[in-house]
Amino acid sequence: MTDKQIIDHIVHNLRNNNLSDIKKIAQKGLPIASFILCSCFIEQVSGFRYAIAKKQSGRIMFEKFVADYLQKFDQRYKPKNLRTDLRNKLVHNYSIGDSYSLTMGRKTNHFELDSDGRLILNLECFLVDIEKSFNVWIKELQSDLDIKQNALKWYSMHRILTQVS
Repeated sequence: MTDKQIIDHIVHNLRNNNLSDIKKIAQKGLPIASFILCSCFIEQVSGFRYAIAKKQSGRIMFEKFVADYLQKFDQRYKPKNLRTDLRNKLVHNYSIGDSYSLTMGRKTNHFELDSDGRLILNLECFLVDIEKSFNVWIKELQSDLDIKQNALKWYSMHRILTQVS
């Protein structure tokens, strides 16, 4: 495949398989599974964005993506807290940390404080911000040679899942 074909392949699969699957699972009323997949999606896209190949790269890339993209839409997304609560605790322990409470179907409560002083993350709002962040990254990917090279480098190390019919 040419570089352009690889980039198109990455974008297509991230949008039409990964992000689409998260939305479908959310529509089925499965917020915990959806939040887990949102965290995985952030980590996956951050690899294609930054392609840092050093120890601790996952932490750096995840937090950088949150800071560079999600915080464009709301500064209350805290890179370290999201990584700790969603990626580390939720994905790996099926638990939650001290920073966030998770909900679905309560858009008006997004980023309000719960009774324990944790920020409420509403799934629908979070998904909208993730998709907006993804779209900003896509525009940069198509216009910035360094970002494109990062994606190609990451793709050579971590092939993207594709569905075979």
